[in-house]
Amino acid sequence: MKKKKFIIAGGILLGAFVFLGVYIAQNPDVFFQKEYTVSQLNGLVAAQDGTSLRVMGKLASFARDAGNSLLVRFVLTENEQNLSVVYKGALPDLFVVGNDVGVVGKFDSTGIFQAKTIITKCPSKYEPAKQ
Repeated sequence: MKKKKFIIAGGILLGAFVFLGVYIAQNPDVFFQKEYTVSQLNGLVAAQDGTSLRVMGKLASFARDAGNSLLVRFVLTENEQNLSVVYKGALPDLFVVGNDVGVVGKFDSTGIFQAKTIITKCPSKYEPAKQ
């Protein structure tokens, strides 16, 4: 009976590792990519050649598309520099104006950043109080 439990537990763990490996292989830019800030994109060659980028900034504003509730247009800001972003999908709970938000995606031909992934950082209330 114990041997059967170990085999089942081992199978579940192996399945989880295989799933994680496949996910990372299909989405390497989420895990293994240099992170840029909005102000660092100015003049960056990779920003113009269609390379996938990971960009962080503060969420300044956002609006859902009237015809498609999953289509969201928003602006990330940092040091008075703005980045217009379009994303299609469900938004994380911490996607709130003023929070730090990261996006992974590419610039389209019109200069709008087309995000395929959104990453939110925890707000500072979760950090220890400063002395």
